[in-house]
Amino acid sequence: MVKQRKIEERFLVNSAATSTEEIGNGMYPKARECLIRNHVEIVVHRAVQIRAEDAQKYDWIICMDNENMHGVHSILGDRAVYVTPQDVRRIFQEDPASPYSSNGMIKARVCKLLDFTGYGAEISDPWYSGNFERTFAEISSGLEALLSLLD
Repeated sequence: MVKQRKIEERFLVNSAATSTEEIGNGMYPKARECLIRNHVEIVVHRAVQIRAEDAQKYDWIICMDNENMHGVHSILGDRAVYVTPQDVRRIFQEDPASPYSSNGMIKARVCKLLDFTGYGAEISDPWYSGNFERTFAEISSGLEALLSLLD
């Protein structure tokens, strides 16, 4: 989506897990099939786990659901600022760069993707639902809402 809008130079995008069970694995075949059906460019990807240092590397860490939020909090703790669904759109529009703490340390902002839509819902986990198209639609909706704040 950022490539389509010709704004990829404004973003550093990555994907990381909060758990360890898939570390090193490639993309799940059903997820790959869904992306191909929806004309999304496939990139080589191996699962990695989020690390404490990521709180200083990324301005925003965007989670899919509450379980991810809990996992991120377990790993990052007070190295991040946890943004409420009510505030995420306002904060992103006003100042998308990460805040500094009182000791000068950069802190990533953490929220759920669908917070950008104003719904604050969770992305459906296709591992359990089996519905990769629904998950794709939810992620697309969240990303469109996020990117619309930059227009």
